Amino acid sequence: MIRIMKQMPLQPGDIWFVVSRQWYQAWEFASAGIPNKKFADITEATLGPVDNSDLVHLGTHEMLLGLVEGYQFELVPEEGWKKLTEWYGEPSIVLRRSVVSYPTASGLPETRVEVYHPHFFVFQLVPESSTPIPHAKIDITSNASLSALGETVASALGVQSSSRYRLWNMPPITSKTGIPISQVERGTLLLVPSDDSILVTEFGRMGRVFAMEVCGEDGQWLLDAELVAAPEDPLKLVDFGSLGEQLDSGGPFPGRTVGPPVPRGSMGLQNLGHTCFMNAGLQCLLHIPELERYFLKNLHLHELNPNNPVSTDGKMAVAFNTVVHQAYPPEAKPNLEFDGPRRIGSSSAYTARYFHDTLCLYAPIFAGYEENDSQELVGMVLDSLHEDLNRVLKKPYVERPEWPDEDLGEKTAETEARIARETWEGHVRRNDSIIADLFHGMYKSTLSCLSCGKISVTFEPFVSLPLPLPDTLAPWSHDIYYVPWDIKEKPFSVRLELPKGSSVADLTEKLAICQKVKQSNLLVTEVWKHIFFKFFNDDADITDASANDVLVVYELPVPAPSFSCSPTQLNGSAAESPLVLPAIHTSSGSPFGLPFPVVVTRSQAKSHSELHRVVAERSIRWTKNQNWDITALSKVLDLKVFSSGSEGPETGFRLGSSVGKIQNLVDHDHTPSGAPLLKSNEALICEWHPKLKQQYFSTDDWLVKVQESRPAPLSSSNVSPKKENVNIEHCLDELTKTERLGSRDSWYCSRCKTHRAATKQLQLWSTPNILILQIKRFAKRDKIDELVEFPISGLDLWGRVGEKGPKENYIYDLFAVDQHQGGNLSTGAYSSYAKNESDGGWYHFFDANVSRATPEEAINSGAYLLFYRRQTASVESVINKAKSSIKKPMLL
Repeated sequence: MIRIMKQMPLQPGDIWFVVSRQWYQAWEFASAGIPNKKFADITEATLGPVDNSDLVHLGTHEMLLGLVEGYQFELVPEEGWKKLTEWYGEPSIVLRRSVVSYPTASGLPETRVEVYHPHFFVFQLVPESSTPIPHAKIDITSNASLSALGETVASALGVQSSSRYRLWNMPPITSKTGIPISQVERGTLLLVPSDDSILVTEFGRMGRVFAMEVCGEDGQWLLDAELVAAPEDPLKLVDFGSLGEQLDSGGPFPGRTVGPPVPRGSMGLQNLGHTCFMNAGLQCLLHIPELERYFLKNLHLHELNPNNPVSTDGKMAVAFNTVVHQAYPPEAKPNLEFDGPRRIGSSSAYTARYFHDTLCLYAPIFAGYEENDSQELVGMVLDSLHEDLNRVLKKPYVERPEWPDEDLGEKTAETEARIARETWEGHVRRNDSIIADLFHGMYKSTLSCLSCGKISVTFEPFVSLPLPLPDTLAPWSHDIYYVPWDIKEKPFSVRLELPKGSSVADLTEKLAICQKVKQSNLLVTEVWKHIFFKFFNDDADITDASANDVLVVYELPVPAPSFSCSPTQLNGSAAESPLVLPAIHTSSGSPFGLPFPVVVTRSQAKSHSELHRVVAERSIRWTKNQNWDITALSKVLDLKVFSSGSEGPETGFRLGSSVGKIQNLVDHDHTPSGAPLLKSNEALICEWHPKLKQQYFSTDDWLVKVQESRPAPLSSSNVSPKKENVNIEHCLDELTKTERLGSRDSWYCSRCKTHRAATKQLQLWSTPNILILQIKRFAKRDKIDELVEFPISGLDLWGRVGEKGPKENYIYDLFAVDQHQGGNLSTGAYSSYAKNESDGGWYHFFDANVSRATPEEAINSGAYLLFYRRQTASVESVINKAKSSIKKPMLL
């Protein structure tokens, strides 16, 4: 019932509740009567009320930051919450949340449960001689009206409800008391109307700081509203007709905290509430000389393409232009004093509120108050700018060139060059902008069929390159327990290392080579509390296994069955193949020892005595004395059949639960005459009387016996690789190495006329003027904090590029780094290092805080996005092309 409720569509104003993922999982297993290794002792009777204590700060109801739905919590609608409290009692920590609606460019609202309420800092405006009034912190749902916001601020500051007041949104400040009116700069405040019909989420221009102005007893306000108010329409900042006059006047722009002049190119950006990801990405883009010159000269006004159906109607270009002009005001001068203090300060930081509003309008994923991925921000901004400024006013249909199936008499290199040229020409016919001029490159992808050797080559444009980290940097390491089929051979455990993301097939391939057995005959399982917990298919990601998972690989005399199909799907030869059945030792109904697979032919499966004999033969390996007589052992063995009714293979995991049925093998004989007594979705239960268990089996745990024989660890070379310093060249090697596609990614070979296993290799073909390299530090939201070294100057890509030109065209210098400090994608903070072309110095930008730096400081374990510029790139050539295109728009 609850699961169905969770699928309900979100409606603005509806109430949902945050529930701890840990409690929710325990409830799922307990309510279904299914044992779980994580919640082994929890039943519906012992579950208790919803426990959200792991989601909040100790002793409070304030949620921890960075929590993610599906990982740390679940969302349950109000009706579902009522059921949970009715069944299990009232919880002590209730996290009630509203569904809010964000406006989007499409006109269709983006609805979501607002897990994190926006929080604001509030101050009272006071006369110069007043007693300081402490500031306050509030949080309020975005569904609240602006009038409710004003009431909440007034209450937090102790302003009487009968008082007349005005609420102002203002740039961030560092004060902790009331703000004297003399500190309010002209043109910096935004009046928040007291309106019941406007919601907080609809008034999207707000930052996180408010100032409340209380009207005096004489009816006079402290501030001159016309003097301090910013223009209500942010587009006035970029009005096409008046923009030049505004810039020439040198006056302050709304959104910028006016203070002492800062050196040119060192303007900080205020944090609007978890927007450090945006600020860091923007600083890297702002320090690209070509973009700086292009927007400062207002060339974008001549290239706006608002009729492009995939553009933002030019709004992103206008918003970005505003930030550029703020970052490079005409009065700012280069900093030539490098022996002064390193810290530039934050008094003149700019609040990029209009840019943020525009961003959220066209990419609602960035709306709200949660941390986001800076790489996604940079990609979205560049894509939007490209389409807003695309010189192609009507995109033609371009057919992608295909690799020929037959030999056309060309050499492979000639064919490659032709396909590459046609692909790039087709790309340029549809994509021509300053963003394409600067950032677009192309790579080659080669697929090769492992059956017939056919190759297929395609070419793909790119804006940035994601670089995987080397396998040796963070390999997956795990103890694997191996059980040979021959009962005379001892099982053993081995420490095995594999690259992250390796499949079960990768594991069995390594073991098969080591043991000199057939890879297809290896069955990979997870064992928990003496029963099978899971059977793995070849394409499963084995590195998802946690450190405490017990992985056991069994050798079989026949190919291991596939568990991706149910017994009802088996047909033909598969239906006549031997049965592979799980067997579990029990005594007085409790499992013990190691479960094991039993392989019986279809004829053996028709005979009670044969089944007893086969199971006894496989059991003897785990007895005290392996010289027991098998026939005698089979006679004292009480063989039963268990089935939980599932279509897939029976693990025995539900043994002892209310789900499933156990029958004696004789009683289970309900099949037609001559048919097998067992099905492939059933398990065998080997029940031993307590006295017989004591007689035949040791009290030692099976793990002890297996660990007595332990060979050397298995890695790529049977030896644990020695960790070495990793540099960007290693990452580029990873990007371009040949990889074998998994079974899910099999390739359709036009020669074989079917899907085949294949290899894939990428190669850089052409590189852009501005090269963005993304170090892939995040995997499943976790982060790899390892140092990757990269050059500050002289990154040489000539040997890696397929389209050869003068070598000097492939040498790059670093000019910016977007970095992330923190444990995972949802937490931590972004900042950036960038080279300032105005003075040649490097700066560190952490939101509003800016300090001088050295390029070497950017080489750290948090470096995430690397921005390189071609040494031979010319600012003038890019600007001249933009100027020339103004006269000749592309009408294709």
